[in-house]
Amino acid sequence: PLRIDGRDIQIDDLKEFFQDKEIKGWEKLWNFAENKGEFRPKVGFIYQLLYTALEKEMGARKNLRDFEQQEEEGKKCHVCGERKGIFRDEFEENERLCFLCFTKRNMDLYLKNKVSKEIFEDFHFLSTSEISLSKFKEKILKDKREKFEEYVELFRKSCKKFNQIRSSLLPKLKKEYPDLENIDGEWLLKENLTEKNAEKLEISKEKLGKIKKKLDELYEEVGRPKDKDKYYAVIMLDGDNMGKWLSGKLLPDLEHAYNSETWDKLPLDFKEELKRISKELNEGKRFLTPAIHATISHALRNYSIEFVRRIVEEEHLGKLVYSGGDDVLAFVSIYELFEVMRKLRAAFSGHIRFKDSKIEVDWSNNTGFVEKGGMYFLTMGKNATASCGVAIAHYKAPFRMVLLKARDMEKKAKSFNGKDAFAICLMKHSGEERVAVSHWRYGEIDILEKMIELRKHFSRKNSSWISDSFIYTLRDEFKRIKDKEGKFGLTEGILNSEIKRVIKRSVNAKNEKEKRELLRKVFEKIGLIEIFWSIPGENIDNFLNLLEITSFTSPED
Repeated sequence: PLRIDGRDIQIDDLKEFFQDKEIKGWEKLWNFAENKGEFRPKVGFIYQLLYTALEKEMGARKNLRDFEQQEEEGKKCHVCGERKGIFRDEFEENERLCFLCFTKRNMDLYLKNKVSKEIFEDFHFLSTSEISLSKFKEKILKDKREKFEEYVELFRKSCKKFNQIRSSLLPKLKKEYPDLENIDGEWLLKENLTEKNAEKLEISKEKLGKIKKKLDELYEEVGRPKDKDKYYAVIMLDGDNMGKWLSGKLLPDLEHAYNSETWDKLPLDFKEELKRISKELNEGKRFLTPAIHATISHALRNYSIEFVRRIVEEEHLGKLVYSGGDDVLAFVSIYELFEVMRKLRAAFSGHIRFKDSKIEVDWSNNTGFVEKGGMYFLTMGKNATASCGVAIAHYKAPFRMVLLKARDMEKKAKSFNGKDAFAICLMKHSGEERVAVSHWRYGEIDILEKMIELRKHFSRKNSSWISDSFIYTLRDEFKRIKDKEGKFGLTEGILNSEIKRVIKRSVNAKNEKEKRELLRKVFEKIGLIEIFWSIPGENIDNFLNLLEITSFTSPED
């Protein structure tokens, strides 16, 4: 409470939370303000002390885990794996759900039927298959929309349980095609048009054959989906050191709490005494106030509401789950993953600008403000950083496992050489994994910007392109010459020469001139060798894994 027995809470009332030295230091500061100030200090003067006491209480309570042993029988829930599975899913007969997961899955049906059909018609969350196939679906809608509509119409006439396969489009596509009737991306894959699934949806064998034929016709027009079209990405991004920001440990030095002219005019003995007390209590930083917390809250509000959803859902093929200030969870197409990650990180510290109503990364904007529509929006500023974890997975991979992997990657990024990093895990359907971790930037090298540029050169639709076989060749060669810690006994010059030699052999070009130009872009403009030596990690595989993930997320083969 801020008041005790009809009076404001005082420093003495907080003795149980702090050492005597800290209490005496705050009393000294109070006396200094009382003697030197124009007005007697009030309870807000010890806001930082009150906040720290509250934080300690919360931490102590969180460490207490109330637990009551219970016996559970039967199978566990197939979604959470924690509670007893008591409901059987209508579509997946072998899947059992606990009460909580069942409620989550069917909440949209309840709201639509019992509250408002108009408001909650498309309230359900998109499936992993819809997100995975979003780029393929976008291509179909741009080139052969009428063929897609014919396919959906045939499905609607043939399927008695058509409502089970209807789906919303991703927000970006829905904005472009607002009146389109859509079916889940799962049904754009011929592998799912089985007799077993047809039986569940009450589709006759004859009509199933017609659906398959119609899908083949669609494939002839736009091509078949690639294996990697079946993958999607989960992004988890979290602001770094938010506890330190909120506690005041990352605030500027005390003298910067004042206008520079005002500070210069203060008496020297006053400034020296104030700085000395601040150094004893607060490492020389300015003291925490409600206004500072309000400012942080306002900056995080702007990030969540003004930038995150726009980046994920309006500018890219993604779906936002939540954006709670410094905490983001989103699903995106793997082909736009790097762009989304890069923008989310830059927007957190205000390193963006709007150009033609779209967000662009601008690392030169160190003002802490972003102009949008003639208004300036406060951000966390140039000293704020964020770390990101990503899991790339097949749409059939157990969803809980994918979320856990994304969370694990986020932790890996946070523990990587001072945070401000990203970690990506490519979870192949075969069970093989590739993990890459890196800081967002090394000096002037923007890693994801360079990978986006490199990704373009993997496309076989270009007149000259690079086969990603060089990644596997280097992996095989390095495996033979590195030690157990992933280090080499070879000189930097020899390694550079070998990397260049292997990449040169992987270039496909019409003529020698195009080949030289492509190699110039890779080694001079992108600076692949410099990136190789910039990115530290557990071993050399970290660099090769990043290249493999880059190739995997390239839209064109």
